[in-house]
Amino acid sequence: MRPHPILVLVSVALLLSACKLLEETEVSRPDYTWTNGTPPSARTAATPQSDTTRRDESPPLRVPDSLDQPPADPDTVTLAVVVDDSVDTVSQAPNETPQPPSPPPDTAAVRQRAEDATPPPRPDTSKPPIRFPEREPAPPDTTSAAQPPPDTTSAEPVTAPPVEPAIPDTAERMPEPPVPARETARDTVASDAAPPEASGSLDLINRENREDLSLPDFLTGRNKQGGSTALRFRRYVPPDTPSYVARTREDVPLFLADETEAGWLAFYKGNCGGLGEVCNYRAALYDPTGTERWTLDLNQFLTQDRFVEIQDIRLHDGALYFNEACATYADEADGQCSSLVRVDPEFEEVLWRTPPLTSNNIFIFADPYVVAGYGFTAEPDALYLVEQRTGRLAAEADLDSAHEYLEIQDGMLYVVTYRSVYAFDLMGSE
Repeated sequence: MRPHPILVLVSVALLLSACKLLEETEVSRPDYTWTNGTPPSARTAATPQSDTTRRDESPPLRVPDSLDQPPADPDTVTLAVVVDDSVDTVSQAPNETPQPPSPPPDTAAVRQRAEDATPPPRPDTSKPPIRFPEREPAPPDTTSAAQPPPDTTSAEPVTAPPVEPAIPDTAERMPEPPVPARETARDTVASDAAPPEASGSLDLINRENREDLSLPDFLTGRNKQGGSTALRFRRYVPPDTPSYVARTREDVPLFLADETEAGWLAFYKGNCGGLGEVCNYRAALYDPTGTERWTLDLNQFLTQDRFVEIQDIRLHDGALYFNEACATYADEADGQCSSLVRVDPEFEEVLWRTPPLTSNNIFIFADPYVVAGYGFTAEPDALYLVEQRTGRLAAEADLDSAHEYLEIQDGMLYVVTYRSVYAFDLMGSE
């Protein structure tokens, strides 16, 4: 049975209308522009190309794979990304103009600029060490030149003086005066009222300012070893001090040890107590065989019982020298301190004592003298030549501050004070 032609036409018309309606309602897939390479669906299918997309410093945009499918609601997709392919931010920053390579530096010009920038060398302002000039020979003595013999041709005959008659043996003679007994030397003070009998002198040759607390290079420091020269006393026990020199005596420790021609002089100091109290002082001499020749309690020779101390002690020609020095200002001891004392150690007696304020710190020997000095803050500072035999002051020289070190080289005396270095010519010394 054939279908009716009218029904076929109606069916075709309805089918065409339905197709047209379906075509109008079909939604196209949205296009996406990616800021981080190709979309996930095209990662394997896309042909490798140069990555010209813009990269910035922000974290990359992560797009889930579900966005690669058409959204359920096409009206909600409003993603739009603009890609600027003209700038590669990986190799070049925005607005940066490439610079041509700089030419190699001109080494000659660089060297010239370095020489121009170098400051000129400072002038050498160091002073040469103090040296005494050579001593000129003394002019010939013409006062005692031989005189021509007198002309005796016209001289009158000389009459001999009358001869006095000889005194007969029976004549009465005057009795001779008795010889005075030897006066003991203990506590004998060398008086400065009488003029000194010695003829030594201290002639200033030169003086230079002291720039630091170290000794000048040409001085050896042998007269004050084992410490700073600024110390007011001398303290040193050499490493080679023999073992027979006792390190303590009556609980007083060894303070100073000197090797002398007679043996080792040991000086002990300790038990000083409080402010102003006098320490205990001992001295002993050990001959080269180690035998103890003598020992002394030095406190018996001190005249003051407060604010005095022994700052230096030495043995010379069998006599013991030390200074009863002011431990502080001289007023604390009524000005009766800093005398230089010479003692006979065998008989334990004082041979002489200089006037006060003559010796503190160190002293040395320049035969026939002792070179000593005294000085303290706000007190007069001076240098003295003391005659070894009598203790008289033979010469004196003013200093700008108290002496700290003394040394003799080639007959010249160098005196180091807190401020200066003096050079004296020792006239009259051996």
